Amino acid sequence: MKTGTVLICSIDDMPFIKHQGIVINRGGKDLVAHCTPEAFNRYGGNIVIEPYERFIRGRKVIAIERTGATYATIMDYVSKNVSRKFDSLAFNCFQFVHSTSHPAASR
Repeated sequence: MKTGTVLICSIDDMPFIKHQGIVINRGGKDLVAHCTPEAFNRYGGNIVIEPYERFIRGRKVIAIERTGATYATIMDYVSKNVSRKFDSLAFNCFQFVHSTSHPAASR
């Protein structure tokens, strides 16, 4: 997959809820950056980057959106927000993906 590809997924246990992540291709490996209350990074925040295979467990991709996001723009946003915690209204997976794929609009 190409870096900057947005994956929109259904969740097996909660089919009415959608989850999003953005692909980062690093060294030929497909990774997905996303914000989830189910995981924590080493800084205590909820932005995680994990292999596609782990991201997709318990989910089904229902839509794919191509963006112009680059590895540099995604990682810049991640590094500046790495300690942020998930908030269903103020900082969720949709807001995270939008901010990484549209950095100028998120300022």
